[in-house]
Amino acid sequence: MVSSSLLFSFTFLIVSVHAIPFLNETTELLDIDEDPFEPDTPDVLPSFTYSYTKSDLPGYISYYSQLSSLTYCVSKGRLTEEGGPLSELCTTEFCQASKSIHLLKIVRADVTALILEDEENQELIVAFKGTTSHEEWMMNINYKLVDHTPFVVEDEMNVKKFGCVKPQAHRGFKKGYASFHNTDAPQFIIDFMNEHSSYRLIICGHSLGGAMAQFAGLEFYLAGLSPTIFTCYQ
Repeated sequence: MVSSSLLFSFTFLIVSVHAIPFLNETTELLDIDEDPFEPDTPDVLPSFTYSYTKSDLPGYISYYSQLSSLTYCVSKGRLTEEGGPLSELCTTEFCQASKSIHLLKIVRADVTALILEDEENQELIVAFKGTTSHEEWMMNINYKLVDHTPFVVEDEMNVKKFGCVKPQAHRGFKKGYASFHNTDAPQFIIDFMNEHSSYRLIICGHSLGGAMAQFAGLEFYLAGLSPTIFTCYQ
């Protein structure tokens, strides 16, 4: 867990979800006898109907929770290709209904993430996967707090000043996010957002992915973007 001095030093929105039944009357949850984020889910993931208004926070939560759950399709081998519409790359009910969402990139490092473009809603969505491997479990339990300087500050990519005094972070989570930072994904995201000024940046994740989403939120905020974060069961 990132220390409180680090977490509350910036001002972007974080929405943390701890109970999926927090839905409104127009949002129906189907076949939810088991946790939709459990790695041993069936081939067709439990689905949300996501008829909601943009001012409807529960609708937002159900939608980005479902996008977070899709990251497990990578570890299950159901989602292997990138560069096309979700409806053509994935057979889940949610993906088949997501005609305006394109999977731009699958990021495979010590952690896994999907970078998606929602053309209809003008959003770039970065979704981080939760724990599915022995290595990721070891990352979770490597919980010692260590000194932490954001990676964009170390690399002189920040456009906003980082003013925390002696910030600390969970050692395993820091290592996991470092592997993501050292790919071409951060620069890809920054370049995309600079080229699409009307788009919003959404970062979401479940469990371990929720921790990665919080790291990413701070990094991209310092890089000059304005991310909104949704974390699930983190």
